[in-house]
Amino acid sequence: MTQPAYFGRGSIQRIQDILKYLAADQVFLVCGSRSYVVSGAASALVPALAGREVTKFTDFSINPQWSDIQKGLEAYRESGAGLILAVGGGSAIDVAKAIAVCSIQPSAPEAILRGEAAIEYPSRQVIAVPTTAGSGSEATQFAVVYDGTKKYSIAHESMLPTYCVVDPDLTESMWPRLAAVTGVDALAQAIESYWAVESTHESQGFATKAIELAIEYLPRAVHNPSPESREAMSLAAHMAGKAINVTRTTAPHALSYPVSLGYNVPHGHAVGLTLGDVLVFNAGVSDESCNDPRGAAHVRASVLEICRLMGCEHPDEARLMLNNMLVDFGLPIFLEAFGIDSAEKRAALASEVNVDRLSNNPRRLTPTDVVNLYEAIQ
Repeated sequence: MTQPAYFGRGSIQRIQDILKYLAADQVFLVCGSRSYVVSGAASALVPALAGREVTKFTDFSINPQWSDIQKGLEAYRESGAGLILAVGGGSAIDVAKAIAVCSIQPSAPEAILRGEAAIEYPSRQVIAVPTTAGSGSEATQFAVVYDGTKKYSIAHESMLPTYCVVDPDLTESMWPRLAAVTGVDALAQAIESYWAVESTHESQGFATKAIELAIEYLPRAVHNPSPESREAMSLAAHMAGKAINVTRTTAPHALSYPVSLGYNVPHGHAVGLTLGDVLVFNAGVSDESCNDPRGAAHVRASVLEICRLMGCEHPDEARLMLNNMLVDFGLPIFLEAFGIDSAEKRAALASEVNVDRLSNNPRRLTPTDVVNLYEAIQ
């Protein structure tokens, strides 16, 4: 599926033309209650939304719960709108995509969430406008939703937003910590995509661009933001999103979810905790432990290329660089900082990771490997 994408400063003004082209007189707006205003999106969209019936939905959490989607589905159906406009971070865009696809299926939404029923009809139209430089959700065909502490991913090619508009101006209001955690997420997605079992020449091209941009500009975007660094990180996040749309994520993301949900650690920070250690772990792949049909040598070469893109010569150096980056951003790198201060708690985290779902990681992980990775960052 081809997605028209508009990138650049002031590109949010294209929304007016898109809505006119789609003849959208009614709009269901999914947005963050605060970010919609402070990002400048609210004022920028006044001309585009003037004269249209707009229903705003903001009642969702930073890690969207199934109950949030249920509330959104009810509000969406009551609105009578067809088109959904998502403005915000990854949570807002994922909520919009989940509502858009579930609202049109004949099966119960709960069955769609759990994968018990197929997605039979294409998703309703979504326009995605990110206000952070991180998730890349505007460029992907899936949405992450939680039911309690259980993570689900709803996926279908029609869930790729009909249009996306990436305007770096909307990221200017990000405070340093937000720029850090979202930027680390983008970097992690790019790195994971590059070594993923499902990687392709195309996805590695997207990931390469994202890694190069993030390594150069993420520290600037956190410590000394400028129009140049904001624009570079917006592009990095978008490229990383395009990469994982092909490949999906791997072990660092899988290991992050119990940490985020159980201990309220921001997603990008949680992913970054194990990123360096998984990089070293994957570099040690053998023929016996390799998930990638292209072989262990291919995986090792991919990891070394990632190191090169980071300006490092070997995996241990890259791990140190990634951990130092987190420290430099004021993000703790040990689980103890979040109250995960015992072997029992780390074992509990490991028990929530389904190793059978880690087949996209290039090196096979056993339950013991998962425990060891958590122990490495105790």
